[in-house]
Amino acid sequence: MYEHCKEVIAYPCASDSAETPDLSDDSEDFDDDSDCIEPDEQTPASISRRSFLWDFAVGVTAGLAVGAVGEGAVEYLYDRFERIGPNDSVEMTLGVVAIYGSAIDPDSCDGNGTDSRRRWGREHIESAAQDNVDQIEQTLGGQYQIDIKHIEKVVEPEGARPRKDDSDEAPMYTTDQFKRYVKEARKQITESDDYDGKPVITMVVFDSHYSELSEKAIGIAYQDPDNPRIHISTYCDPVGCAPAHEIGHLLNPRKIGKGLEHEGMLDARVEDESSGRLVQLYAIDTIQNLLKQGCALETNEYASYHTVMGSGHLDSSYSINEKDELRRDPHINRPIYSPPEIHFLQPWRKTVDAAERLGAHFLSYEKDKTFGLTVELPSDHALRKAIPYANSLFIGPNVDGFIANNDKTTPEGLFVTDSIGVYAVSKDGRRTAEINTACFGMSNLENGDEYVVYADEQLNILVLSGRNDSGVYAKILELDTDEAQMLLNKDREKTAERNKLIVDNHNT
Repeated sequence: MYEHCKEVIAYPCASDSAETPDLSDDSEDFDDDSDCIEPDEQTPASISRRSFLWDFAVGVTAGLAVGAVGEGAVEYLYDRFERIGPNDSVEMTLGVVAIYGSAIDPDSCDGNGTDSRRRWGREHIESAAQDNVDQIEQTLGGQYQIDIKHIEKVVEPEGARPRKDDSDEAPMYTTDQFKRYVKEARKQITESDDYDGKPVITMVVFDSHYSELSEKAIGIAYQDPDNPRIHISTYCDPVGCAPAHEIGHLLNPRKIGKGLEHEGMLDARVEDESSGRLVQLYAIDTIQNLLKQGCALETNEYASYHTVMGSGHLDSSYSINEKDELRRDPHINRPIYSPPEIHFLQPWRKTVDAAERLGAHFLSYEKDKTFGLTVELPSDHALRKAIPYANSLFIGPNVDGFIANNDKTTPEGLFVTDSIGVYAVSKDGRRTAEINTACFGMSNLENGDEYVVYADEQLNILVLSGRNDSGVYAKILELDTDEAQMLLNKDREKTAERNKLIVDNHNT
């Protein structure tokens, strides 16, 4: 089941009167706190959309799963290959439908999100779509090819909503309008003379007035392989990663429309229940002991910053700001999806079993090299209780920095690993959670550095992030050895000292 799937956007878009849209004719489900629901499944327990990272203000948008697997355009992928290989191409069309009111000039770009002024404008919408697609393609080495078709409609809102400042009503595009515009745009694309049978994702961008679906979220992705579609509202001026996030919900190596879910984080943050004071922010210990100490999965299901499916953003050097002198750096410098998400989208990438292959492993984005380490969690593993969807661990190469490269079609030699990340992964590979408890080994390792990033009594492994002249590596040791215990104790003490300084400073 696709549990919760909310969007992380820098600016929340809260409404003063959120009513559930009527989607009964399409058998679609809405829930105040869930945005991705598999067909014919019950809504999971609610998670507050007002959860925040400790030092990051995070707002919420949403994605939604509906419908059954259909025929037609999706056969284009189904018939091409049983299992995607490194040289296969996953091609699709993204129809970007921009909706304007008749009183709005699409060429103006100075709106501030009020009811009467325009928001993004034609140039901004086109740039945002291209930037997001470019960074998706770059992250996946050009294997996923997304052809953009732009469509514009000048239509008036058919609904209304109360204003926050008085009793007057403001124009509002309805859910029914969204459905119609998706249907019309999809028909226009698939019946055009140049349509080649590729799967079509339709993204409707409401850029003149509030939309009814914006009561739920700024962005909504409908995970329907027969009709994958996206709603985007610019009412609250969301940051530029919204399209990449929503498209990520739909990307799949064979079945477009059934893509990534959200990436959360299990960290070491612990607060005193009675006083609310911070007790612990970082800690090194076995995962079993950390869970006993109160470490838990963040209620904010977007907590991981290594992906736009969490709280991450697009590469800041690849800007859509019109004031940036035509994008001074036109090349993308880091992946926008996390290592386990990339492995889901590119299952051909080489992995090895961490429990059976001890020693140092240099992890690389290059096609012919080892990309990650995996290990299945036993049925009684502590992480299965802490992270309900956890089925296995993925140890992969995190990229936090930037490097210049003129080749925008492949990640080979482009993405340089800064650290080793550890992730819990669902059985189908679509939902992930970063396990990030340490303050060391996260980035900027120097030659000779080795820091503990994960320890597990049940798996009997110790995972270190290290660097030498050959680059960053993951080192796997048996936990019950003298060497492993010495390293664990050293980093446990070092991290405890650092944690005390941080906690004392925070509480004072």
